[in-house]
Amino acid sequence: MSMRPESSSTAVQDATSGKDKLPLAKRSLQTTKPNKKKKKKIPTYTRRQTEIKLLHDEIYRLEKQKEKFKDLEELLTQRQALIQRRFANKAIHDALHVQRLSFVTSMSMISQLFRDVDIGPFDLLTRLGKDPLQRHATLARMRRERLQVAREFMLQIREDIAATETCDRKKFEATNGDMVSTGFEVVLLPGARSVKAIVTALQSFVYNIEISISEAVGDVTVRENDDASPDSPVAQHRLVTNFSNVVQIEANSVAFAEYGPSEQVAGELGLLVSDAVDEDELFPYRPLERVRQDMTAISWHKCESGKPVIALTRW
Repeated sequence: MSMRPESSSTAVQDATSGKDKLPLAKRSLQTTKPNKKKKKKIPTYTRRQTEIKLLHDEIYRLEKQKEKFKDLEELLTQRQALIQRRFANKAIHDALHVQRLSFVTSMSMISQLFRDVDIGPFDLLTRLGKDPLQRHATLARMRRERLQVAREFMLQIREDIAATETCDRKKFEATNGDMVSTGFEVVLLPGARSVKAIVTALQSFVYNIEISISEAVGDVTVRENDDASPDSPVAQHRLVTNFSNVVQIEANSVAFAEYGPSEQVAGELGLLVSDAVDEDELFPYRPLERVRQDMTAISWHKCESGKPVIALTRW
């Protein structure tokens, strides 16, 4: 019976001691907790100004970057244009090279054609008999034909050539062994004032061709026919030249002249034609004794309207 009071007193003491410990723990926590400083609040306008400044800085950076990209784009555009020009220039160069090769090939074919075929303004054979009347009729017909062909030939050959000094000469050996010399020449005569005076002077030169050749080459040239007349519309020249008493060269040609206004060109026009005779029964060739020389020549004298300079064109 005496044990119960002791137990109860102990329980009371423990409870009392538990009540005393709880407030002490709370007070210790309150005393050890640090005091926090109150954060200062930034004004709204200050934040806005900062944000605006950052945006301006970003805009400035983007504009600089835009200018950089723009310059880079211009450089790339120029580089692309340069590359395209290089490709275009190369294409043009290649095309010109192909055309040049084609032109050279054509020149080679033409050169060979000159060697194989007699290329000249006249493609008609000239045959003269012994009968004087027949010879006269043949020469009269030849005059009409040769002057017409020569006029068309010179108009065509002068179509794309400027009125300047021009000289083009070729010498070659034909396929049959003949030595051939061809030439085209344009000579300006600034001191001449009349086409008719030039034509008259050339007719006089042709009439005395044997004397002119003898004076030019220093060897004697003899005329075998004696029916030439300075006023005749047709002149035949049967000439023999003795070169250094070693070789004789014979030539047989007929010459025609024409002067007056032309329907094809404006102004005065003088035309002189000389063509070789292929066969002549009255003056036959002597191939065993002489070297034959065939000469075909056209002399074109033109004075354009309004221009005082006379152009002499020879083929």
